[in-house]
Amino acid sequence: MRIVCIGDSITDDWRDRGNPEKLTAYVQYLPELLGEEHTYKQLGIGGSRSEHVLERYERDVKANLPDMLVMLVGINDVWHRHNEGIMTTVEQYKHNLTQIATKAKIDFPSVKLIMLEPFLLPAEDKKAWRTELMEIIDACRDVADEYADEYIPLNTIFASLCEKESWTNYVNPDGVHPEEGGKRLIANFVAKAIKNQTI
Repeated sequence: MRIVCIGDSITDDWRDRGNPEKLTAYVQYLPELLGEEHTYKQLGIGGSRSEHVLERYERDVKANLPDMLVMLVGINDVWHRHNEGIMTTVEQYKHNLTQIATKAKIDFPSVKLIMLEPFLLPAEDKKAWRTELMEIIDACRDVADEYADEYIPLNTIFASLCEKESWTNYVNPDGVHPEEGGKRLIANFVAKAIKNQTI
């Protein structure tokens, strides 16, 4: 089984471009959860917005012949509005995700698409992002409802954890990038979703 993981820095996690077999991010835990016999492709790039992931479709998705396509993208569509003044509307975001999903389902009719919800933990400097993020999440869910075989509501999952313990056990103080606990948590949910689709 070929498992292809695409997205932004949460999927990238400073991976070694010269050694693609050395996995990082949540992807590094998938072999122990799912087995070493599968092929794992970690193809996130830090700073990517949904339009960038769509632009890389031919190289990152189509060229890798996925049986499972795992996609997490969205936080930079919000972040870059604030730190770079680059506006991605909710409609554009939804269009980009729809294009990725449509292309994958056409090119690989048997592919299983696993979509992960973008998330933001309550970092003090990002409270103003919350409304915009929820609009992005709603769009992500809409696309998932139509195209995804599995949807993982990460924002809801992390929010639930915040009620029980410090969220910095899972995500670093910027509210976006997972620590080891967060990476393992994401990997567990991704592995469960993949197993659901292979039984």
